[in-house]
Amino acid sequence: MYKSVIIEDEVNASALLSTYLEKYCDIKVVGNAETVEEGIKEILDKKPDIVFLDISLPDYNGFELLRRLHPVEFEVVFVTAYDEFAIQAIRMSAVDYLLKPVDIAELRIAVEKAKEKIKSQRSNHNLLVLLENVKQ
Repeated sequence: MYKSVIIEDEVNASALLSTYLEKYCDIKVVGNAETVEEGIKEILDKKPDIVFLDISLPDYNGFELLRRLHPVEFEVVFVTAYDEFAIQAIRMSAVDYLLKPVDIAELRIAVEKAKEKIKSQRSNHNLLVLLENVKQ
């Protein structure tokens, strides 16, 4: 099962997203944070596969979190009330950009895209390991 961390300062939005992920997307939520600082700690501690990230947070914005964790070793789905940051999210290699209130069908599509990217990266990694072993 894939692990996720939700970084969202609205408690109700975070709880609803957590419910949707576990009920409809087969994603285990292993951590929650309300600020960038807390989010960084959760990500480093929990090592999630996918991070669901709000843009507007009390201390910094979600993009700052990604800058501070560069290189990013997880997939990112932005979940926000602001549609004007979509281009910047794409430039930061986000898997998807969902607007609040979150639509379950759109969430499922975003999660499937993230899962496919993760599977592809794992396959590539396994192939590289195999090639290294064959060389030796």
